[in-house]
Amino acid sequence: GRLGQRGGAPEPTMAPLQVESVFGIVPGQAEYVNSTNVATIVGNALRFYDVKEGKSRFLWGEGSGISCFAVCRSGRLIAYATKDLSPTIYVHELSSYKKVAEMSASAQVGVTAMAFTRDGKWLAVATSVPDLVLTVYDFASKEPVVACDLEFEPSSVMFNPFNPHEILVNADRKSTRLNSSHLCNLV
Repeated sequence: GRLGQRGGAPEPTMAPLQVESVFGIVPGQAEYVNSTNVATIVGNALRFYDVKEGKSRFLWGEGSGISCFAVCRSGRLIAYATKDLSPTIYVHELSSYKKVAEMSASAQVGVTAMAFTRDGKWLAVATSVPDLVLTVYDFASKEPVVACDLEFEPSSVMFNPFNPHEILVNADRKSTRLNSSHLCNLV
């Protein structure tokens, strides 16, 4: 064959990527909240960076810092956990930043990861050492529904978007898929 071809098919051409903006973030803590805004943690605030306008807005946190956050797109909400001992979870409307909920994270030291179900009905909260517990809260009642012990400190959690009874728990070089049979410790 001719140079630049494999098995008669032309090789794909690579288009150059253009860097449009760069900003510092906490590792693993950046997420699109809509088509033009990226949320990141900056100290004791959530920064919402509009990639089209090049402007930032801030939601100032309560407590002594923000450990992690979760976005609920269907409910237009954002939740974050404080870095305090006995951390608290705060939930705000994305459009107005109005606080709509506050609840205890049921942790002695810290929250490492959170996630909403696709419909916003449940909020999963993973805690750090010494607790190492994954708790799923009913967002409407703000009460725990189920909980299970974890064998490692999670760096992220996510619900299966097609089945809210399955949760993927990730850590450095390790992932565990939990389903309703694993989340058996009714609270």
